[in-house]
Amino acid sequence: MTCLLKTLQTHITIPYDIYLIGHSRGGGTVLLSGQHEGVKAIATWAAISSIGIRFPEGIELARWKNEGVRFVKNGRTHQEMPMNYGLYEDYLVHAAQLDIQAACEQMTCPTLLIHGDQDTSVSLPEGEALSDWLNSELVVIKGADHTFCSAQPWKNSEMPNELLEVCELTADFFLTH
Repeated sequence: MTCLLKTLQTHITIPYDIYLIGHSRGGGTVLLSGQHEGVKAIATWAAISSIGIRFPEGIELARWKNEGVRFVKNGRTHQEMPMNYGLYEDYLVHAAQLDIQAACEQMTCPTLLIHGDQDTSVSLPEGEALSDWLNSELVVIKGADHTFCSAQPWKNSEMPNELLEVCELTADFFLTH
């Protein structure tokens, strides 16, 4: 991601405005992109506030290094997601460029932060921290979990009210920026 952004900033002039939406880790990623000249506005949905705090420590980190791979259970899908140790090594090399707090404190583009008050995957205090760093309002959706009451695969014919509210808020925000 960092290399891609540097390439864009150095070699390409974007003749149009870019609007970014990111959910969860993707929310943290789009916040890292906020200083690019083409980015007009950003919306985050249940965004993380730190990449580094998601890595294990101590014995668990040593085990991961020794085994080369660890499996992290996805709480919603119950899949065992493999993570190679190289991911952590890459993070260490690029930690300064992946510092979401520092990026937020430098950001000038308008940012919409949305979080569910029932999110157990990314805690509400992470959204509150982002709000503080960005000096931006945090919109809290009552009764919404990490996926704003949606699931995959979605078996109903209508979008959950919580997700519909998030989509409407995001569309309105982008239309005004």
